[in-house]
Amino acid sequence: MAGWSESRVELPSGGTHLLARGAGPTLLWTHGFMMPSAGEDATGLPRLFDGLEGWRVVRYDARGHGRSDAGSSDASLGWDQLGQDLIALADALGCQRFVAGGVSMGAAASLWAGVQAPERVAGLLLLLPPTAWETRAAQSQAYLGMEALLAREGTESVVRAMEVQLGAQPGMQQTLETLSKVLRDWDPASFGRALRGAAASNLPEPEVLRTIRASALLLPVRGDPGHPLSTAERLSDLLPTAELHALENLGQLASAADRVRRFLEPLRAQLET
Repeated sequence: MAGWSESRVELPSGGTHLLARGAGPTLLWTHGFMMPSAGEDATGLPRLFDGLEGWRVVRYDARGHGRSDAGSSDASLGWDQLGQDLIALADALGCQRFVAGGVSMGAAASLWAGVQAPERVAGLLLLLPPTAWETRAAQSQAYLGMEALLAREGTESVVRAMEVQLGAQPGMQQTLETLSKVLRDWDPASFGRALRGAAASNLPEPEVLRTIRASALLLPVRGDPGHPLSTAERLSDLLPTAELHALENLGQLASAADRVRRFLEPLRAQLET
C-alpha cells in the first residue's frame, strides 16, 4: 500500500511480514482473524491512522496469516501465543516500550501482551474487541464448524457458507469480497490450524486484566454479534484507565481517526521522555 514500506523479520515463531510508516514512538498493530494486512488494505481499515504524525506505525501479518510463516500447531495460533509474538516483534524492532493495538483477534493479542509484559505496553488501542468469556463458547463452536466443513468439503464450501452468513449484513460487501479472496488463497492445512487455534482462544481472565495499568481506547461497533458491545463494556470496567467510544458502523472509522490521535498524543509525549 502506498506510503508503507515492506520488510520481513525473523521471530522465534518464524518469518514475519511487516508494513511500516512514519517515525517516532511505535504503535504495533495486529490485524483480525482471517484478515491479514492485505485484506485490511482492501477494506480501508488503515484510515484509522489517517493524519497520525510523530508515530512509527508497524502493521504485520500474524503467524499463520498472509505472508508470514504458518503456525507449527493449533496451540501456536492461540491468542496468548500471538501476544508473545507481539512482544518478540517489539524486541526485534528495538522497542522497549510501545503502544499495542489491533482489531478483533489483534485486540486480543494486544491485551495478552499487556498482561505478559505490562511494563512495556504503554497504551492499548482496541478496535472491535471479540467475543470473550460468557459469549466465547458460541463463537468457538462456529469456528469448529467451519473447520469441520473445511476438512469435509474444502475451502469453496467454507467461502459459500461465509457469503450466506455475511451477505445479508448491510455494508459488508467489500469485506466479504476481500475475505473470500483471503480464504481461497489460504493453504487449507494452515487455515484449519488457525480455526482450531482461534476456537481454543479467549481473552485473559478478568481479574488478570485488572492488573493492566496502560491507558486504553475501546472502539466497538454496535450490533456486531461477533464483536459484542458487552465485551468492550466489560473491558471498560476492568481496565483501570479506559475510554469507550462505540461506533454505529465501520464507515465511521475515518471519524474515529481523530479520537485515536487524541488518545495517542499524551502517550507519544510519555514515550519520548
